Amino acid sequence: YAVSQFNNSDGPRHIAFSKDGRHAYIVHELSNEVSVTEYQDGKFIELERHSTIPRDFDGESKLAAVRLSYDGKHLYISNR
Repeated sequence: YAVSQFNNSDGPRHIAFSKDGRHAYIVHELSNEVSVTEYQDGKFIELERHSTIPRDFDGESKLAAVRLSYDGKHLYISNR
């Protein structure tokens, strides 16, 4: 699959796919952001992007893991 559309400074680390395989949630270790994507024909199309830290955060943080709840309603992401 292609992740070349993401910025090199993002550092994609982990992916969680929806049960139907049509969506993927990609955590970017270096930018502390998560991409909500549509997955088609081996390519990710970014639909949304969200930060996992407050704008005024001044400490060190990197994203580690991503999990989707069994019912697909909740996304869990850890920062380290």
